[in-house]
Amino acid sequence: MNARGFSLVELLAALALGLFVVAGAAVMFADSGRHNAVLHARARLNDNARFALQFLSRDLRLAGFGCAAGSPALSAVQKNQFRGDTVAVNYALFAEGEAAHALHLDCAANAPPAKLRRREYRVARNSAGMSVLYVREWDAARARYKLSEPLLEGVEYLRVLYGLDSDGDGGIDRYSEDITAGATVRAVRIGLLVRSLSSARVADNPHREYGGLPVDTATYNVLDRTVNPPNLRVMRRVAGATVKLRNR
Repeated sequence: MNARGFSLVELLAALALGLFVVAGAAVMFADSGRHNAVLHARARLNDNARFALQFLSRDLRLAGFGCAAGSPALSAVQKNQFRGDTVAVNYALFAEGEAAHALHLDCAANAPPAKLRRREYRVARNSAGMSVLYVREWDAARARYKLSEPLLEGVEYLRVLYGLDSDGDGGIDRYSEDITAGATVRAVRIGLLVRSLSSARVADNPHREYGGLPVDTATYNVLDRTVNPPNLRVMRRVAGATVKLRNR
């Protein structure tokens, strides 16, 4: 029997079919990569928001612990239109078995004792241009704050509102950004705008974007403020919590 190969038409049809299959596989691979990038960004975003809220809430719940009656447990020390608020939390530390009432501590800014812990939280940009939640702690021995330490990258805005009890009935009458003289702070509302981070730094882009994400052009409501962050290929979310103060 005479053997013959493929005709030109059959060869072209086979090549076209093969290219179609390869193109489909490439599209599926690219979609899978983008989907994984989105899932990773969302997971990191949720984890970062949860960590920041837990860290802030822990200190806020201790506000005023061990301090003398009438001394400030919280301080609102700065307002920043682009990065949000700064809040300082004051409370005392005690050794195991040490009675809290045995010490008379001063939570005011004037020469706090060594056992007083004062932490200040704020959002600022680091040297690479990334928005970071910073914390700095009071150094009682030197009567000044230590250098700020980065707590979490990707926090773009911090908003703090204080639940004020003006009539002394134990309930919250209103939430305000200012700690009003004569009013007791019963709770604190925290609002954070958090954005996703990429796993690799882009040399010409200090914002470390995800290439697979669309450009985010939205504005966000963080408690009572509307925030318009930079348009970047990132994923963002607003996270918040209301913390009841136990000691003040």
